Amino acid sequence: VLPEDDNVEMGGNVTSIAIHSRHSDLHNNGSDVSVEMNCLKRILEETSTELPCHVYIMSDRPRSVSGMIRAVDELGCTPIVSLHKRDLSFRKEHGPYAMRQ
Repeated sequence: VLPEDDNVEMGGNVTSIAIHSRHSDLHNNGSDVSVEMNCLKRILEETSTELPCHVYIMSDRPRSVSGMIRAVDELGCTPIVSLHKRDLSFRKEHGPYAMRQ
């Protein structure tokens, strides 16, 4: 969670949270994001701010990204995700978004 004074470019009126879901198991397709969402819920409870929240989502599995987008939206936060290009992977281990430039 970024302190308000680190959000100057956004007017200082938003809580920014970054969540990174990394999967080291090749057999994990990333569809279960319950651990990540439990972590996010704890963070939101601990910050207990009235400010709107933006959640920056990072993952090496497309299903994790889509699952987290839905869950973050249900929590009343704004999900933010970068554009991805599937053709830039260098290893199956790191998923389709690895080494994106």
